[in-house]
Amino acid sequence: MASMSEDKSIVREFGRRRVFAFFSVAIALVFAVDAILVESDTFTFALGDFALVGLSILALVVLLVWRNRRSLSELRSQHNVIAVLFVIALLFKIYGIVVESGHPDDFGDEIPGLLILVITILNRFV
Repeated sequence: MASMSEDKSIVREFGRRRVFAFFSVAIALVFAVDAILVESDTFTFALGDFALVGLSILALVVLLVWRNRRSLSELRSQHNVIAVLFVIALLFKIYGIVVESGHPDDFGDEIPGLLILVITILNRFV
């Protein structure tokens, strides 16, 4: 039988899984609309958003493929993989900040997107 602290850890990891799923869907939807409707005229501006959409969809695929994994070590390894995907997405968002910094019309979604990614990454450690 599992100990009480292990049960709490598993419940915490399931909570993290739900947060990763929520933010993956939200990021994929918001940045797909932004990249298609707003920034589709300039490829370099849309590149970061399309990368975020792709990485968010990949995180959802990881969640779906490993949805039946229930042990603590499997859940932690799944969340490490997803956290790495969001770190890569953060690098693309930093690229977007650098590229779009001189264009105030295109720069509007960069800081909120950066904050969402940082909060999502922190979900793995808090």
